Amino acid sequence: MELPDLKDDPYLKVLRPLVETYLAFWRLDTRHIKSLRLTPSQFDVIATLGDTEGMTCSE
Repeated sequence: MELPDLKDDPYLKVLRPLVETYLAFWRLDTRHIKSLRLTPSQFDVIATLGDTEGMTCSE
């Protein structure tokens, strides 16, 4: 089976900038989370809980 020539694949031309953008945001987020003295897992829990209705004081 012959492999296709991917040199001119339009999807691959978009993939690298997307990955670079994703990594830039990931690095920035990681720096901010570390500045809060949290692990990424701890931040995920806080962000998830913060996005819920929660409970009132009487509950």
